[in-house]
Amino acid sequence: RSGDVQISLMWNNYNDLDLHVVCPSGERIHGGNKISACGGELDVDANVRPETKKPVENVVWDDNTAQPGEYQVYVHHYKKHNKRRTKDPTKFLVIVNNFGDLLEFNGEVTHCDPISLVAQFIVPTTEERNAKIADLREQMKAISGNF
Repeated sequence: RSGDVQISLMWNNYNDLDLHVVCPSGERIHGGNKISACGGELDVDANVRPETKKPVENVVWDDNTAQPGEYQVYVHHYKKHNKRRTKDPTKFLVIVNNFGDLLEFNGEVTHCDPISLVAQFIVPTTEERNAKIADLREQMKAISGNF
């Protein structure tokens, strides 16, 4: 799934990495709390069993449901699977879509590492989003008036 706020974790082996997202309310979305009161949902929890060498975990908010405020993104190396000589450290990529602002974060984790904070971002209020859209429209209008 996708939404106007979405966080995806990707890696390239059979290990079980876990995506955790802390909402402005303090609630944590993860494999043990997939559907949150803050509106986010972990819709994919990959490699609980070593099923794919190209896993993705995904937390998404349906359009206009993400609460404004600061979000924290964590990655945890939950389990090292021994399938096909999977090795550590495991490199990963986190992509955050915050109302069209895309952010990328790279890192690596090894089994038994503590859970790691990899990203923080702020979801704007509806008023802030509307002001940004109006400003962009004005900029486009000014640019198109020059042609």
